[in-house]
Amino acid sequence: MINKAKFLGYLYIFLGSLQLSWGFHAHRIINESAIYALPKDMLPFYKKHQVAIISKSVDADKRRYVDSAEAARHYIDIDRYPSISEIPASWTEAIQAFGQQTVQANGILPWHIQLMYQRLTTAFKEKKVYRIIQLSADIGHYIADAHVPLHTSSNYNGQYSNQLGIHALWESRIPEDYSAQYNLYVGNAYFIADSQQEIWQIIYESYALVDSVLAMERATVDLLPLFAQTAYSKRNTQLVYSYSTEFVAHYHTLLNGMVAQRMQLAARRIASFWLTAWVLAGQPAINP
Repeated sequence: MINKAKFLGYLYIFLGSLQLSWGFHAHRIINESAIYALPKDMLPFYKKHQVAIISKSVDADKRRYVDSAEAARHYIDIDRYPSISEIPASWTEAIQAFGQQTVQANGILPWHIQLMYQRLTTAFKEKKVYRIIQLSADIGHYIADAHVPLHTSSNYNGQYSNQLGIHALWESRIPEDYSAQYNLYVGNAYFIADSQQEIWQIIYESYALVDSVLAMERATVDLLPLFAQTAYSKRNTQLVYSYSTEFVAHYHTLLNGMVAQRMQLAARRIASFWLTAWVLAGQPAINP
């Protein structure tokens, strides 16, 4: 019998090197849901370009193969700082407090969202359609990443807690298996009065969930016999040896709607950042 931890360690060290964020499936669903949360003045443009905005939702992950600086834009290791309350929301103040090398090494996700939001506002002002489409897709990706608890922890793949593989399990396998059951009507987008505060609220929420993400996986391991924890399954066009359907189902149940809730919140907040950038740009007419 193959030891589960050892097997999944080998498997997900490989997979973890390929995957920085929600699986492609989840990113596309989240960006699509965000489009339908927009007000009527923005909806025609986004609906016309929804194929591009949805397909480009995964461009940020693809860029890391050609841009060595990309990886740090997808996470922030909160636990590498003295405390979350001591991390300045301002990029300039964070650099002054900890030094650019340290901040960069610990991940720059919240500050990069702020930068992308500013760029999107500029694109709206200039009415540059291609830039609006690309930046809308990109900021959607990064905001979605910020809603993943493991993107706020140095133990992002359970490598420090003997839970290797939990990253892809939580953010890829569960959405692939269960997102069709989720209600992703997320309500209307809203104007964001303080973008920095909104971004850091997302980070605080995600970091607060890290312990539960890990604890529920341990509980699932304890609940199921070893032989029931892994199985061969078809993923896309390949037959892979991974978590069993039973394991994923038990873990999903113990998470008690967490994945769906984070996807819902991500979609509404993405739409809200799109809306706010457009409003601050002067609500320009953007022809579909």
